[in-house]
Amino acid sequence: MKAPLALKKRMNSRWIGKLLIVAIVISVAGASIAFWIIGKRVEESLAEQMLHRQQIVARAGAMSIENFLEFVGSSLASYAQTEVVIGQSDEVQLELNKFVKEWVDTPLVSVALTDKDGRVIFSENREGFSAIGVLLSERDYFKQALAEGEAGRVFVG
Repeated sequence: MKAPLALKKRMNSRWIGKLLIVAIVISVAGASIAFWIIGKRVEESLAEQMLHRQQIVARAGAMSIENFLEFVGSSLASYAQTEVVIGQSDEVQLELNKFVKEWVDTPLVSVALTDKDGRVIFSENREGFSAIGVLLSERDYFKQALAEGEAGRVFVG
């Protein structure tokens, strides 16, 4: 009687071992699948957060550029109303030189005063070349300023 009992115990332990191995394989496979699914969701969430942050930075940069251009425009508008510029005296070139030097640490590169036909009368450029006499009437930004503008209006571009 002891022999069949020992055989029965041995068979039970083999079955238990096999069941244990199958349970471990199923558990590892299930955990791997769950980890993969969670990883995908986390990856998508991180990508979305990064894109959102990049969007915020881009908007802040655009607002900074817009504010800079508005500030330059208002500064030029007030400068354009001075007697020196309105009277187009000989001091206009000196004033333009001073104006550009005040903006030396900014992206502002040049300032030009044109007549109604688009010919540059006075000009100052940080890079050192003169644009006096250059005709701007065929350039897109001048055409836009002429079409949308009114006398005395300042355009920044």
